Amino acid sequence: MRVERCIITPTYRGHFQYIPKYLQSFRMYVEERDFPVYFIVCREDLRAFEKLTRDYGDLNLNVLCFEDILEHFSVPVTPGVLLDKYGKFSFQSLKKWYAQLFIDPEQSLILDSESMWARPTRMNAIFDEYFADPFLAYSDVNRRQRAAPLFLTVVKNNNYVLKTRNHKWFLEHFCWFYDTAILKDLCAEHGDPLEIVDEMYRSPTPDWSLFETLFYHEYIYKNNGRYGYKVIDADAALREALGEERAAAYLDRFYKLFKGEAGILEYAASVVTDNDAEAVARLFADSRFRLLRCEFPSGNYTAQKRFVELVNPNIFAVSQGHVYGLNKGAANRVLEAIPDVDLGALRDHASAFAEPVRGAARWLKEGFLASWHGTGAVYKGARHEWETWREDGSYDADDDKDRRTPGGRS
Repeated sequence: MRVERCIITPTYRGHFQYIPKYLQSFRMYVEERDFPVYFIVCREDLRAFEKLTRDYGDLNLNVLCFEDILEHFSVPVTPGVLLDKYGKFSFQSLKKWYAQLFIDPEQSLILDSESMWARPTRMNAIFDEYFADPFLAYSDVNRRQRAAPLFLTVVKNNNYVLKTRNHKWFLEHFCWFYDTAILKDLCAEHGDPLEIVDEMYRSPTPDWSLFETLFYHEYIYKNNGRYGYKVIDADAALREALGEERAAAYLDRFYKLFKGEAGILEYAASVVTDNDAEAVARLFADSRFRLLRCEFPSGNYTAQKRFVELVNPNIFAVSQGHVYGLNKGAANRVLEAIPDVDLGALRDHASAFAEPVRGAARWLKEGFLASWHGTGAVYKGARHEWETWREDGSYDADDDKDRRTPGGRS
């Protein structure tokens, strides 16, 4: 029997650390324990993932191997080849789209591994609400003070494949609901997921990243006479909610924090201040944004806390790097005492400091082992690795820094 609705979450070993809170929060807050959840992993990670989920037999968890899905669609390459050729963003897009088509639900919600539920939730209720009056939200690239190269490339790639001239960024919220019938329309018109990525790969831009949700939403926008989605202009909505002066101040903080590398509402929880938190929260409520991306406060804990309370999201999407829900604890007490501290920046600095320390520890350990075994080969290799880190500064580019960039591998 066809699955009517489900959650789809692609994941990999590097994100398995987030799965316990994903599942704990689901068990704690989701009323329908039998609501189907599909995890997509590569075969080499299957055993480790099943070990993570073995204590959740009361939930309707389904684990699919990406290799099996590719074989079903007669894709004659391995996940490793796809990742190496197309890069992490297109790779995760292929996982999500092929999984959607393989499971073939009527409707689905795509969640990343780092997601967690925030309060008691009836999944069917939020599906009902969204699909009763589905919506898109965008900001216009032409109105930007600045935009990052990847940001512009993604928009250009979508235009290239869809043969449009839009200048819209469709990642202003995290309500990543899919209507499979629309995805099938998209594939009937533009090819299967791999054909779409291949077409994008032939585009004249220097990066071929496919952001699947943006592409899906832009396809709907292009064909909205057929689908009838409500369209929210985030720029106009922000100015209506705040007025010109406060909207300009909000956008100044946004560009200072994120350098134009995100949607203007995407990281609202990090941007709001005491002066605008309530108005932006009303905008989220009026727009029915039930999923919220929330990061560690950027010196705005009091405003962020108020904003989160008023938005009252069902799900924290994409990031577990915050101090709410299951994460509430010692950090909150620190922030109550020092609400202006930029906890996110402290985390980034700590990560940047920790990597060379870990590298030095590996160097010393491997050097010791080399001398123990009577050879300097391991020592020399470790020393070369350490000197390379020190010279190119790569220890500053910690993977955790995706708080400043849209998306990340799943």
